[in-house]
Amino acid sequence: MDRMGSEEVIVRLHNSRLMHMVSMDQARELVEDKIGKTAYYRRGEAVIREGENISCLAVILSGEVSVERAFSDGSSTQLYVLHAKEILGVEALSQIHYKSYYYFCAQTDLVLYEIPVSYFRELSTVNPETQLMILNHVMTVLSHDYSRQHEKLDVLSSGKLRTRIQTYLYYQAKKHHALSFEIPFNREQMASYLCVNRSALSRELSRMQEEGLLEVDGKHFTLHYEI
Repeated sequence: MDRMGSEEVIVRLHNSRLMHMVSMDQARELVEDKIGKTAYYRRGEAVIREGENISCLAVILSGEVSVERAFSDGSSTQLYVLHAKEILGVEALSQIHYKSYYYFCAQTDLVLYEIPVSYFRELSTVNPETQLMILNHVMTVLSHDYSRQHEKLDVLSSGKLRTRIQTYLYYQAKKHHALSFEIPFNREQMASYLCVNRSALSRELSRMQEEGLLEVDGKHFTLHYEI
């Protein structure tokens, strides 16, 4: 995997949701003063395991992170996917020794910029502008998490497989403001998210295509019905 130069790291960090409201100089300070560090993960590699202490906020500079919930019987369910500019670990600001409830895995080759949580807790190191920005971002992340949980609960309470599929696609269409869109999941991840067997999902999608309800091409869906 190619390594990023420090200037590219600074630009990507400044363009992230965590830092875009503050000056480029503050992003540069984080990198040049080595307050944080750049971390590289191969596709499929664990980033944060369930139950691990989270000691850093990690900005996604490039790549995608799959977020999953594991169960005691060895099974797991897909929750969502995080993309470039988003961050991991913001919940750790709420308490010391915060343990992750989820399993974070590199869905693609991944580059993160990891900033120690202690940097944000030591208020003397963070100016008021940055403090306000962090608070706003924490509220946004928590709001997004609540929305994701509500969405999944709505999908799973829909009953039959076709209804689950249509409910999930309804939310995706609303997010994209279009009837043609790309979802973040591959087929296996979509089946995990819907808590169904992959082959059953594939069969039902094929039936829906045959009935003219939708078209599927990999992750791309086109709906032929109003939502």
